[in-house]
Amino acid sequence: MSSNLDKDVSGVRKRSVSLVIAGLILAELVGAFESGMALQLLYSNDPFFGTDIAKLSWIVTAYSLVAAASVGICGRLGDQFGRRKVLIVVLLLATVGSLVSALAPNVEIVIAGRAVQGIAACILPLTFGIARQVLPDKKVPLAFTLLGLTATAAGAGGILLAGVIIDHFTWPVMFYACAVLSLIACVSTLVMIPEDSSESMAGGRIDYLGVVLFAVGIWAVLYAITKASDWGFTSSRTLLFAGMGAAVLALWTKWELRVSDPVFELRRFRNPKFSLTMVATALCGLALLGMAGVFNKAVMRTPEYLASSDGTTIDLPVGLGFTATQAGIPSVLGALIGYTISPMIARLCRTLGAARTVMIAFVIGIVAYVGFLFTYSSAVAFVINMVVLVALALGFALAGLPMLIVECVPQTETSAATGMQLVVRTAFTGVGTAGIGIILALSTIDVGPRSFLSETGLQVAVLVGVTVSVVGLAIVFAASRLKASEPDNNPRHADTPVTATAE
Repeated sequence: MSSNLDKDVSGVRKRSVSLVIAGLILAELVGAFESGMALQLLYSNDPFFGTDIAKLSWIVTAYSLVAAASVGICGRLGDQFGRRKVLIVVLLLATVGSLVSALAPNVEIVIAGRAVQGIAACILPLTFGIARQVLPDKKVPLAFTLLGLTATAAGAGGILLAGVIIDHFTWPVMFYACAVLSLIACVSTLVMIPEDSSESMAGGRIDYLGVVLFAVGIWAVLYAITKASDWGFTSSRTLLFAGMGAAVLALWTKWELRVSDPVFELRRFRNPKFSLTMVATALCGLALLGMAGVFNKAVMRTPEYLASSDGTTIDLPVGLGFTATQAGIPSVLGALIGYTISPMIARLCRTLGAARTVMIAFVIGIVAYVGFLFTYSSAVAFVINMVVLVALALGFALAGLPMLIVECVPQTETSAATGMQLVVRTAFTGVGTAGIGIILALSTIDVGPRSFLSETGLQVAVLVGVTVSVVGLAIVFAASRLKASEPDNNPRHADTPVTATAE
């Protein structure tokens, strides 16, 4: 029987495809909103938070570190014991984290609540796994596209919504809203998403040591990346945490290759297409997410001119003078346009294939980066160019990259594999964010004690962005020339590694 008929048995025939996709999107809204909303607290004037930016930064850092450590682990647990079950547990934990932050008597408890909320990042790979498990094959690219764009759109929208809440209400309302949304998503998951079937679960034992080693290792590496902009990339503290994390991950890798039920099936990296896809994912996080996000905001938030004490003005070569709210609108607009065209992107992904879809994303990224050289002096032209980058480049990338992974792994490993992909993307988004800050700081214009973005800094940033995108395009082209062999459900038991052959 076809895979589609097998999926019908799992429960989709009792629910419409649209209802299932809506339930998955509602669940992903929780993770996306919670990742973005708290950014506004870093700039809150509420005396509750004080002015210690080092402490306040942990409101974001605590979430990010727990998210990175747990996203692949929960994906694997979902593959083993049921993605719907794990999704419900994650939503309930996210609710608890939101309530802890909302009721917190001090900033430290807010940070603790944010750490618990970080588990909500696991929602995306779980929804990917559910979509592949229960939806007809022709609807999977659409679901992946919509879920990826939901993460982008809701993250940007969460920042705007949090700003409105903080301006017109009190900051705990933001966390109460997250708690309510989590509970609604939990109910919708029970009602709209089919129950886990025994055929969809890999089973096996929980790799407790692998979980601990992975969590500690990825936490140390990402902590070093997060703090590198403050400490410096070559500082002893940065190198210490990065080195410690690398050592733990090396030990984890050795353990994972020996254990019978690993957190991640690392033997998948023997498949060249799988490995190249992970490299392409890293470059996407670097150029299209991390670098582009900071670069765009730097140009928009830099003022057009400065007023001096004698009444004269000093024109700045780069800068549009947007307010914080104005600078957030293009990202939301781009995400909304991406949502509108998502059915077209999904059809192209199904028709052209996942590799060509990602290649289109990098080509659009190259064009958009070059376009910044000609639009940085015009607010309208710059925003249009940025919206194209967000709506099209990210739309194609977020549709194609997970599908490339899906082509290389069996259904029972979908959430774990896409969870690992999300960890890679998140880590290199952080590298891109920190790296572009250093690049822009290498060439600035100093006006008194203040420094501003220069034309040289802008040109160097564009050159780096184009270079990374070109490399990404070449990597995906190489992957497109490879055809993954039939995924082996138990590669650790195979005598030979998973291979790829030229088309």
